[in-house]
Amino acid sequence: MTLEDGKQQVRVGVDLVGYTSTGGATLNGFEYYFVIQDPSIASTNASLMGNLSGTSRQFLQEQDIPFAQQYGFNGNAFDINAIQQDTTGKETNVYVVHVETGAYNSFKIVNNVTKNLRAIRTQVIGG
Repeated sequence: MTLEDGKQQVRVGVDLVGYTSTGGATLNGFEYYFVIQDPSIASTNASLMGNLSGTSRQFLQEQDIPFAQQYGFNGNAFDINAIQQDTTGKETNVYVVHVETGAYNSFKIVNNVTKNLRAIRTQVIGG
């Protein structure tokens, strides 16, 4: 998935094929969680569950993903938002996991957003 100037947000749909939830297992009340490896490239509207640092996740530093963050959501979709970058082509991976079954999938985000579309425009009125 590529985020570009003019397309700075995408909706990610999640569909667990061939399974009907029994309303069982959740993690902190969430049906799904996902991990953004580098949250300086993309953000989300989902609930932050925390960063993944700590002694139980020491491998993250070795995998060059020391700032990975975990988010939770219920339902079948969440939004990914671009964070303005100084150069195009920065990438990060996202891993989505269904808590009850452990089913997961992943995708790559390429961020090409370099323009701030929320710039302030001023105009001199009068003379």
